[in-house]
Amino acid sequence: MAGANIGLEKHTLAEQEPRLAEIHFDSPWKYMMTLNRASDTQNVIYIKGAPEIVLGFSEYIYSTRGHINKIEIDKSHKQKIIGIYEDMSRRGLRVLATGYKKIGSDTKNLKKLEKNNFIFNYNNCSY
Repeated sequence: MAGANIGLEKHTLAEQEPRLAEIHFDSPWKYMMTLNRASDTQNVIYIKGAPEIVLGFSEYIYSTRGHINKIEIDKSHKQKIIGIYEDMSRRGLRVLATGYKKIGSDTKNLKKLEKNNFIFNYNNCSY
């Protein structure tokens, strides 16, 4: 529903980036992942889950500054993100975080995936 609220349509996204593989949400793991084809030379892995899990897999945070759209997560970024999601949780809100990682098109499944180098994307954190 959140995507539809901002004009994203599931069928259009599925055509643009077909899903190649998926790790379904698992309560003990607190996340899910999908592998999607982004182009002939690149795939992308999307992760959605508990903020502390997604943050733990992430080395970068999405940024609209600069041409590479990411900055390294440092201690102050991490503290700010943790503070935001802990505050939201205390107010009884369900909090999910998302991230992504671009990889080569030779990756066809999520087996033996290194869970690092993700780019953390969190709407309330603007960098």
